[in-house]
Amino acid sequence: GHGNSMINGEWRFVQKPGGVLTLDFSVKGELRDIDVPFLLRPAAPAFIKKTFESLMNRYLEKVRDAALARP
Repeated sequence: GHGNSMINGEWRFVQKPGGVLTLDFSVKGELRDIDVPFLLRPAAPAFIKKTFESLMNRYLEKVRDAALARP
């Protein structure tokens, strides 16, 4: 997790008939309640969404890099 968010998932390689290699992938993200000062509340949803999406993208990039590095 990272602060008020939790991102987890799993991935595995699956050998299909004919030598085709696929990647089975699942990911789940959760965002817990965040206490935001009153004056910042109008801007908070967009900021929180952008930050959470950034964390999800970083996770997916790490999975991609690991998959590409696989011998």
